[in-house]
Amino acid sequence: LAETMKWFSRLAAAAYLLLAGVFFLYWGHVAYFADDWILLPLFRRAAGEGMSGVAGFAVEAAQNLIYNVFRMQWLSILYGFAVTWLGGYRASFNWVLLLGLHVGNAWLLSQALRRLGLERSLSFLAGALFLLAPAGRFVLFTYLTNPFFVLATFWVLLMLWLWTGAPDRRRRIPSRRAAPSA
Repeated sequence: LAETMKWFSRLAAAAYLLLAGVFFLYWGHVAYFADDWILLPLFRRAAGEGMSGVAGFAVEAAQNLIYNVFRMQWLSILYGFAVTWLGGYRASFNWVLLLGLHVGNAWLLSQALRRLGLERSLSFLAGALFLLAPAGRFVLFTYLTNPFFVLATFWVLLMLWLWTGAPDRRRRIPSRRAAPSA
């Protein structure tokens, strides 16, 4: 059983990476829909001030002082700052990382469903549909260019995957075969 789970896990990950290739049809439009262009001047100012500027920006973001209003987006703002700093202020770099995280989200979903007892093919299909759902015209640019959405989804799916993997927490989805016939 453990070997079958490893095989399914690896195959699903490889298939999801291949399926994610459909998103590169939008490659030429990524820069126009980058979510953090509003924050880019703040990112550049902080990076220009050296480590003290970076640390100060991180503190401001964690205290929700970036927009002068309370928002629960501080983690995605820090993510955006780090990715923007590492990627040289290129929206495409951020988008590729978010796409990779989205592929990971699809994998976590399929693996959690498999742990819940859903058949391999159905759990794979659920992950594939989740992966390809943002390929719609407008949904793509509201989900895959906003770190807040992708990161929030990641934490929820990671918790589900961890919860379903705990031996005392495993739940089973009833199968039709187990249902009594009338």
